[in-house]
Order: sequence, then structure tokens, then C-alpha cells
Amino acid sequence: MGRLSAMLSCRNWLRGVVLAAAGIGSLCAISRADCLCGTAADGLAAERAGLDLEWLVQIPFNAATSAVEHVVISRDLVVVQTGDGNVVAVQAGDPREGAPLPGTILWKHPLDSHTGPFQPAAIGENLVAVAHGDGIHAFDRTTGQTLWNSQFGHLADAGAAVSAGWVYTPFGTCLLYTSPSPRDRG
Repeated sequence: MGRLSAMLSCRNWLRGVVLAAAGIGSLCAISRADCLCGTAADGLAAERAGLDLEWLVQIPFNAATSAVEHVVISRDLVVVQTGDGNVVAVQAGDPREGAPLPGTILWKHPLDSHTGPFQPAAIGENLVAVAHGDGIHAFDRTTGQTLWNSQFGHLADAGAAVSAGWVYTPFGTCLLYTSPSPRDRG
């Protein structure tokens, strides 16, 4: 299993994100020994860097054959994509009454890692969109339920963007594929 530390510092969250991103590779390399000493997941190392370690999560993926490829952060959600095809959503931000605690894995979807490259996920108000190979997958932001899948016939050149219930995905041929959210489909 691979390990990913995620931390958000109330004082300086950007520095925490940069430190976490820099530590991702070392966490994967160190995970075989199950030692987090000296990494961003080490409370003492975080404190020396002026960060507060708020939560730690273990992302399920095979660190022997793949790595973390993308981490996308929203105000209360972190989406991690791994090279073996996993898309994992983790609760972040301040816990609301009845909401899962920060660092809780909300849902996981394994996608076929052999059908083409993953682009970074897009996090919208109600959905998470992942451009993968020649298709796009839309998941309910909270439950992870598959909302819809579409095939492009072309590989997306970059990650999707979500705005007002629409998903936009760019192509090198100057095409922009848009798809309405289920609420807009009627």
C-alpha cells in the first residue's frame, strides 16, 4: 500500500501543500519500510517547517508498480489519482456536524490503467470529473456514485474543468467537449 500524507496548515496551507507534494515521492519510496521519519507526515518534521499536521491518510494503491500521479485539492475534498487507475476522494477541510472527519476516504473507483493517460480530476460543486484515455467519467462528489461516462474518440490534452454543472474538456484539435451534469440533462 502507498502512503500519502495530506496536511493543511491554518497559517500557511500553500507551504503545506508544496511540502506534501515534495514528500509524495519519498513517502512512496519509504513505505516499504513503514517509516515516515523525516517526511511531511512526521509530526516533528512538519513542526520544524512551521506546519501543523492535521491529518494523515493511507491511499490504497500498489506502490510497487505505480505511483501517485495527480492530487487535486478543493476546499473540502482531495482527489488522488494513481498510476494503477485508482481515483480516491478524501474528506478535507473543517468537519461539519455529521460529516466525516478530515482524512477519511469517502470513495474509490478503479479505472482501467491501460486505456490511456489520466488527466487531473476536476472538482465541481456536485461532481468530480476525470478525463481518462478517450473518455470522461463523472462521479457524485459526496457518494462516488457514477453519474455518467462519455467516450470522445480522441485523447484529452488536459484535465477537465467543471463550471455551473457543465464539464469542459480540451483537445489538441481545438475542440472543446462539453457535457451537462445529470441535473441539466432533463
